[in-house]
Amino acid sequence: MIRLSRLLTIPSACVLCATMLLGCRTRPQPVGAPVGPPAIPEELIREQVSRGDQLFLGMHLHAWRRAEEAYATAYYLTPRRDIREKLSFARLLRMTREIDEDIFCPSIEEDVGFICKDPAGPRGQALCDLAQGYSAGPAAAARALKRIDPAGFQAGNSPLDAYLILLHARTFGVEEKNDNLLKELTAKYRESPLFIYLNLGNRAAAALQATQLFPDFAEAWEFAAETSFQKKSIQAARTAFSKALDLIPDYSRARNGLANIYFFTLEDYENALAAYEITLRSDPGNTAALFGKGACLHHLDRFEESNAALDRMLESDLGRRGRVGSDSVNYYRGEAYYYKAYNFDQMGDRVRARELIDAAKKVLPGAEEIHYLSGLLYYRADDLKAAKTDFQIALKLGRNCYAYHYLGMIEMKQGGPTTVSQFLTCTACLERGLRSYQENIRAVAGLDLDPGEKLALRTRMEMKFVDYRDTSAELILRMIGLIRGMELADSWKRNYLDAMNDLLTKVQSIKPERTSLPSIISEMVII
Repeated sequence: MIRLSRLLTIPSACVLCATMLLGCRTRPQPVGAPVGPPAIPEELIREQVSRGDQLFLGMHLHAWRRAEEAYATAYYLTPRRDIREKLSFARLLRMTREIDEDIFCPSIEEDVGFICKDPAGPRGQALCDLAQGYSAGPAAAARALKRIDPAGFQAGNSPLDAYLILLHARTFGVEEKNDNLLKELTAKYRESPLFIYLNLGNRAAAALQATQLFPDFAEAWEFAAETSFQKKSIQAARTAFSKALDLIPDYSRARNGLANIYFFTLEDYENALAAYEITLRSDPGNTAALFGKGACLHHLDRFEESNAALDRMLESDLGRRGRVGSDSVNYYRGEAYYYKAYNFDQMGDRVRARELIDAAKKVLPGAEEIHYLSGLLYYRADDLKAAKTDFQIALKLGRNCYAYHYLGMIEMKQGGPTTVSQFLTCTACLERGLRSYQENIRAVAGLDLDPGEKLALRTRMEMKFVDYRDTSAELILRMIGLIRGMELADSWKRNYLDAMNDLLTKVQSIKPERTSLPSIISEMVII
């Protein structure tokens, strides 16, 4: 039985062997071993790291952005721990500075995750805490109560370590035991760009000097531009804003600064709008740009579009991650309500206008223009008592000539004794306002602007002046007609009418002086 079973297995084995041999004969032979990716030359990696190290020493945003790019290239080539730490450090500094400068940082969550992944020791943890604190915002960071041990940093001989300690203290709060140390470090490194930046608000003159010492210091250029703009040195402001944008193309503050020159100085709402739109391409939720866009569209009579932009602004982070104070938040919110109320009034929706102007008064109770518009809406709704209150508040806060006119109209409707005196005060106010505006037109020749911009601004102002003058004359004539129909003693009526007619003649005779226009044109020819 055993022999038979063995014999029966022989054919099966032969078939199996034949099949295997057939397979071996038909299977292609391997050409060679698989080839892996080429080795990365260490020299190339060292070159990128060295480049990052050199750029990093600039100690400002432009330098840190470029250093981060170099470290990221090296890390992509070889993800070594030492390169990762350099990349994390550059990324942290870039991220914190962007947040401080209100530059849109879309990768913030990704940045924090990278910085906080497996931090190296207490120092690495401190950097992670700082990244998380900046991401969360000041209020949340203050509640976190993270603390730093200065002993883990070389603050005595490293301005960068000193900067990190101070940045950490500003983010999470200063421990009393470290208060003197922070003051000493601030004094010791006051000439470092790191500490120049921290003290720009207290040393405005240092900003311009810093731009000479550190030409790529975009933050100093932007601050110098703001200072120049406040001093009405428009050309210097424009140059500095442009320099900051050359270094940091998505620098929202600098771009908005150029837009503000168009809006406030040149009254050129088309170009201001275009500049604000550029900001919004890189930072769609930028509060200042959205507000500027809404205001420009209002002045261009594009009321529905203005409301849409202002709605987007109101939905944005007005507090800018808690780094903007309540006064600024209230200003933007209150002014947005005011512009929207004005827009709805122009579109004929008085109900919506009323709702919004009431909201504006709650947020900005000390704004003259808000109380005036509120009074006007009350007057049109025949709520004379409320209108009178608002007009009186507006006059206490500012000088709106039309408020005197409406107070006179209210007095006339209610049979009050001061109608005529309010009309006369309104007329005198209009005449003074036109004289003042005439002076402003005359002053254009001395503004720090290009000749072409002076001519364009003067032309716009003259058009507004003529419209204001003609509207004022019509209003004065209307008030004179009302006084003529009033029952007054002849002597009193004659005195008021004589005074108002005299002022009317002066108003009608006021014209924008064109004496400086030839000199502006000659400047253009010379250039």
